[in-house]
Amino acid sequence: MAKLSAHGRTLVATAIKEAPYTGAIPEGIQCGNLVTRNELRLMSDRVTLIKRSSLEDGKVKYASGWTVHGRLKDGVTTEQWCNSYRAKGWEVTTQ
Repeated sequence: MAKLSAHGRTLVATAIKEAPYTGAIPEGIQCGNLVTRNELRLMSDRVTLIKRSSLEDGKVKYASGWTVHGRLKDGVTTEQWCNSYRAKGWEVTTQ
């Protein structure tokens, strides 16, 4: 798992997207309102981290740890990164 504050890096921007769960649920399992949540964080060292969670009735049922999702290419600005995720329907906030 990736450490959020490794090497003194700080948070630059966050992108979050939630969607209803569309996968199969085994028969006999009682579930409430299931939602999948993906959270991306752009760090000051240009590394993007991702965390995937499953929510049931607003409470976290499962969450993965932070893992490295990628790295910004040279020439790509923070504003371009934010705009690209906004265009895809993600909720983006900057620090």
